[in-house]
Amino acid sequence: MTPKSESFLRAVPIAVLLLALVIPLAAQETTGTIRGDVTDPSGAVVPGATVEISGPALMRNQTVTTDSAGNFTFSTLPPGTYEVTVNARGFSAAKRVNIELQVGKVLRLDFRLEVGGTSETVVVMGEAAIVDVSQSTVMANVSAASIDRLPKGRGFDTLIALAPGARYEDKTGGYQVDGASGSENIFLIDGMDLTSVYSGALNKSGNIPFEFVQELQVKSSGFEAQYGGAMGGVINVVTKSGGNNGYHGDVGLFLRTDSMQARPRATLSIDPEDDTKGYYQQNEVDAYRYLSPGFTLGGPVLKDRIWFFAGYYPELTKYEREVTFLSNDATSTFDRKERRDYLNGKLDFAPFSKLRVYGGYIYSPYRVNGNLPARNGSSDPNLPWADRGSRSPAASYTFGGDYMATSKLVLSVRGGYNYTNYKDYGVARGVSVYQNVNSAYPVPAQWKQTYVGYTPGYGSNPYQQRDIQTRFRTSADVSYIFNAGGQHTLKSGWETNQLHMDPFYGSWPDGYIRFYWGATYTGQAARAGEKMKGQYGYIRHYLYGESGEASSDNHALFIQDSWQIHKRLTLQLGLRTEREFVPSFAVGQNIPSKAIEFGFGQKLAPRVGFALDVKGDGRWKVAGSFGLFYDLMKYSLPQGSFGGAIYQMWFYPLDNPDPAFYLSKLQRDADGLALVAPLKDLQLFEHVDWRIPSNDPNDNTIDPDLKPMRRRVWDFSTEYALTPSLALSARFTHNSVDRVIEDVGTLSDAGEKYYISNPGFGITADPKTWGTGFPVTPKAKRNYDALEVRAEKRFSRNYHFSASYTLSRLWGNYSGLASSDELTDGVGRQDPNASRYFDLPWMSYDSHGRLVEGRLATDRPHAFKFFGSYTWKNKLGQTNFGPSFMVMSGTPLTSEVAVISSTPVYVDGRGDLGRTPVYSQTDFLVYHEVPLPNSETRKIRLEANISNLFNQSTVLARSTNLVHPDYGEHLSFEPQESFFKGFDYQQMLNAGYADGSLTRNPYFNWASQFQGPRYIRLGFKFVF
Repeated sequence: MTPKSESFLRAVPIAVLLLALVIPLAAQETTGTIRGDVTDPSGAVVPGATVEISGPALMRNQTVTTDSAGNFTFSTLPPGTYEVTVNARGFSAAKRVNIELQVGKVLRLDFRLEVGGTSETVVVMGEAAIVDVSQSTVMANVSAASIDRLPKGRGFDTLIALAPGARYEDKTGGYQVDGASGSENIFLIDGMDLTSVYSGALNKSGNIPFEFVQELQVKSSGFEAQYGGAMGGVINVVTKSGGNNGYHGDVGLFLRTDSMQARPRATLSIDPEDDTKGYYQQNEVDAYRYLSPGFTLGGPVLKDRIWFFAGYYPELTKYEREVTFLSNDATSTFDRKERRDYLNGKLDFAPFSKLRVYGGYIYSPYRVNGNLPARNGSSDPNLPWADRGSRSPAASYTFGGDYMATSKLVLSVRGGYNYTNYKDYGVARGVSVYQNVNSAYPVPAQWKQTYVGYTPGYGSNPYQQRDIQTRFRTSADVSYIFNAGGQHTLKSGWETNQLHMDPFYGSWPDGYIRFYWGATYTGQAARAGEKMKGQYGYIRHYLYGESGEASSDNHALFIQDSWQIHKRLTLQLGLRTEREFVPSFAVGQNIPSKAIEFGFGQKLAPRVGFALDVKGDGRWKVAGSFGLFYDLMKYSLPQGSFGGAIYQMWFYPLDNPDPAFYLSKLQRDADGLALVAPLKDLQLFEHVDWRIPSNDPNDNTIDPDLKPMRRRVWDFSTEYALTPSLALSARFTHNSVDRVIEDVGTLSDAGEKYYISNPGFGITADPKTWGTGFPVTPKAKRNYDALEVRAEKRFSRNYHFSASYTLSRLWGNYSGLASSDELTDGVGRQDPNASRYFDLPWMSYDSHGRLVEGRLATDRPHAFKFFGSYTWKNKLGQTNFGPSFMVMSGTPLTSEVAVISSTPVYVDGRGDLGRTPVYSQTDFLVYHEVPLPNSETRKIRLEANISNLFNQSTVLARSTNLVHPDYGEHLSFEPQESFFKGFDYQQMLNAGYADGSLTRNPYFNWASQFQGPRYIRLGFKFVF
């Protein structure tokens, strides 16, 4: 190859990287940094020394020279183990080995050279200190080696709880990090964001098996200006690369069956034959088999230039359930088959030592064949259960690159594209018909007939034609190191996040009618509080669905300076700003495509911090940080409030006992789907529209002074390395939401009307908005204060562990983007910015007319966690024992009563029912590896992963609604503003129970959710 052609080949990838810098971009971490200085025996700096780094994670060794201050930096190193060698004229060479570098860490290695010949080498044995003394960011890292030794699920997310302030909470719909709900995190894989566009949760398609993961990082607070869109934690995943110029991988199989699981917990239910009684359905485990066979393989395509990694671990599950139906006493067996494919591929390319690029692909579709009827037999035996199913195609593409233009100038690019979809098939066609069972009223004989073409049963035929979500994200930054009053590492970048959503869904595509025999309807909108009843009761005609398409293009700029004023003191100074818009699903008739827009000047986010190396020996750090963090809004709010959702109800008198009379009144389109229209030619009690568009130009209810959501975080910590592998740390954090965005509602004559606003500010704080007798909307409050202590030991002498204790308080009136105040089967609602808490004025007050503030529903004052492993080497190979244990306070329980509409009110304030019991769980992993003869790398492994080892069944939730959960009944006030004067809710309930307008909840305060049963997963692997 001629010098000219070699120069051309080198210029091509550089040009690609430079071109990428002028398109919309956002930098994310997939590497770490090693830096230090070189001095002579007197302590004087040694400029011009040659510093070389090598390791199995690098295709080629990297070399830099020390600057005039004797400093060197390697800033784009993949996580792994390294050795660093220093050579300088007139000095003996020095070497440090076994340096373990983690993602996002900045390790400091200082060398003091001895006078001598250049052929002499001084090997400095031992590990680098575990403390990163130059950063104020609070993070927890789990390497592939640690992941391998710990009990876990099949996906990487099960180890997020290793971070002291992180834990899985059903009530927040995912992982709660420092008090923030599960919809406030972002999840990055190789720099690509796989967070759900709609809910903010981690898509299951992105929860890749741990066999593909090189390192997991959880940032809790103090993170740099390059990170945005998260008011909770930042979860970084770096996937494996080929590595080490040799071929390696595994072939494995994981197995679970019903015989490896303890009996399922009982289900709290309404008796299907008498809805005034509650009971526990004693469930038997479905017969099932879970298999996950697969492999990984990595190695060189071209040594020192191109590496590849590939992995495939599908998950194949089959369920079998025998059901005896209540309606006909027939017994049948039903099957459900699930398949999730996880296919991963990655190429790393290093055409020369200063440039490294990569590209990755994750293919993770999900398929379901067959549905299972309810265990208690209440389902309809005539539904085509075997024909039901769904398809969820999903794929992600990632790319990135790092170019070291000089030893002080580095250019980086990260990004990718993510696609998910969901679609149902085999949906039964027909009108959904449902009736309440009122033992005091005889159901007419006509209901004993079979109506061909109708589908009895509530919610039995939802139809999702599509739910397409895409995200295109790219990122770039430029880092430059210079000296000016100390050493600066200045990084700046530009980010884009392009989102798209296209759903089409109907809960009851052919229509839904519910017959309330003998019941009285209480008005909710134009006739609020009025009692209405036909000859036989009343009817509700209900349509709920989603449609429309929307896209948005969001950009950000950031600058971050890591300023080492002194060898012992580093300042982190950053500023981030964003431009965001929230789209409209309904465009036309003068409705703009941008419903909400925030400019760069409205989302200024300073990030400042300090890190002090107390003694200058890299062992003791004191740090602190302050930052403002903004959310990148999800699509739940625009879909519900800007024309993407249908939620309408019509109420009629029930005067004809023949159901067919009413079913014939449904209005349909040419395909037979129900139109959003009332029943034909019927007297109407009331029409309630729960989704009046808030950006209708004729009545725009978006606050003109709307400001973005913002969270404020203060953090102080200290960390001390007792040994190079054992560190103790303590941390205090205080964070609070300054303001949130919610759909704040009130009842109008047409239905529920929403103001898109900051609760407690702007239009919602203006008394004119609410009228006489109504208080203004209170400010959303969520304060989290925590003191954490932690001990972490890196793996050495055959064991490692991480132990932490957190004392905390989560207090306020706002639970977060995922609402722990709204539970379905114990799981919190994930509709960011559209929770129920501020939907109606009275929701923020109790029966005494006081604002409801207190411990939030996922407050756990005490939490202790332990993760660890011990490896026993013996003549038969080596055995690993990996326990994990956690014990936490229970969570608050609060009485609820629906008032004026179906919205709940905390009549006695938060936590009046006490707490759930103390929660604890022990998991355990044991495996044994047998090395094959004449090989150091090939081995056979057998393992057992046990979840909930002692089969504990702690109560996680209770039924807290005082009125019947099925009827939508509520307390009535006329006029509505009289609510705020205070009332005796128990007296009103008793009166309602007596006159039949209210029905008592038959299982109030009964346990409704339990800790999951023990299960065992067996595994086999051939590792090479």
